[in-house]
Amino acid sequence: MKKLSEYSIKNQQLILQQCPQASLLAGRKEWQELGFTIAPDAKPITIWAPVENSGKKAISWVQVLVYDVSQIQKNEK
Repeated sequence: MKKLSEYSIKNQQLILQQCPQASLLAGRKEWQELGFTIAPDAKPITIWAPVENSGKKAISWVQVLVYDVSQIQKNEK
């Protein structure tokens, strides 16, 4: 889970274009591990993440999906 300010400037721009109120973001799996589910009407936020090749510097980028805290709900147990 990361605060908006922890992302690169480019990813911050992408996030705010897709979800202007974004503040705290994580992928679906991380939210689930924390005991939350993604709201049924939530739209994923697409950002870029580096891909490392054998421990070397990032040489390529892939799109990943994250969700803002405003798009989750606590699991009922």
